[in-house]
Amino acid sequence: MEKANEFVIALGLANHIQHPCGMKINGKDYDLRDFYLRLAKKTLPELKEEHTRNFLESIIKIYE
Repeated sequence: MEKANEFVIALGLANHIQHPCGMKINGKDYDLRDFYLRLAKKTLPELKEEHTRNFLESIIKIYE
């Protein structure tokens, strides 16, 4: 992955983790934060840029 592409991916994941989409099912609210946290953790080993990896790790730690 190129540096710019890595950061765009990390930024997109961070945005979805911080502001997850939600839905209401049978009167109960659900959001997709857990899905995006799992995806971010799976993506971390693929990131070559240290600053990008550190950024995404910090977002994961905040919302775990």
